[in-house]
Amino acid sequence: MNTYLSSLHKRLGIPPLQQSEGNSDNKDIYLPYTQELANKIKTWINHLDTETHDSIFYECDLCKTFKCSKEDLAIAAENIPLYSHIKNINGVKIRYYTATPPSTSLQELTDVQQFMFKCLQRGYISTPENGWSPIVQSLNLYETFTRSEEYRGTNRSSFGRSLSRMGLAKSILAGNPPYRCRSFLFKGLNESRCAFASNILKDKNFVWGENSPPPM
Repeated sequence: MNTYLSSLHKRLGIPPLQQSEGNSDNKDIYLPYTQELANKIKTWINHLDTETHDSIFYECDLCKTFKCSKEDLAIAAENIPLYSHIKNINGVKIRYYTATPPSTSLQELTDVQQFMFKCLQRGYISTPENGWSPIVQSLNLYETFTRSEEYRGTNRSSFGRSLSRMGLAKSILAGNPPYRCRSFLFKGLNESRCAFASNILKDKNFVWGENSPPPM
């Protein structure tokens, strides 16, 4: 059996298996392919310069570079470790990995919370020209959310309830007949930031600004 395994490993280009100690039979120890893959990727990452080391690595690129399946990559990433994320690019959900772990306080936010975090962080919801609008039509706001990278399928009613639970806005009927429509009345930017930091991030001293760490 050992002779067969040795010939198989040689034919497939797999290095010899390690031997167990303390046993006269010198039985083989199983070394999974994904561990070898993890070692290769880890060595590659360790040789990157600092700026590249902190980059994101798309799943498709890693699979092509190391000629592995996405399942093998997922298992290997756990052993390195690499940290898995999903982002929406042009309506397509793309998986990527980072060598740097996500912020503990932000990594478990829902898609609605991530969307509002980004809005609060930059200081506007739709465009910089509009600034922080106190009243936003609910349909327009939801459509902006569905086009964002953070959107992961939350429906419109759940989106509205999430905003209310965060303490940022309440649903109202705005405008005069016949042009009245369902809208959200938001608190001011500073008050909304304070509410989000306290209710969602559980950090009243969170520092807001363009350099704040983004949710992962």
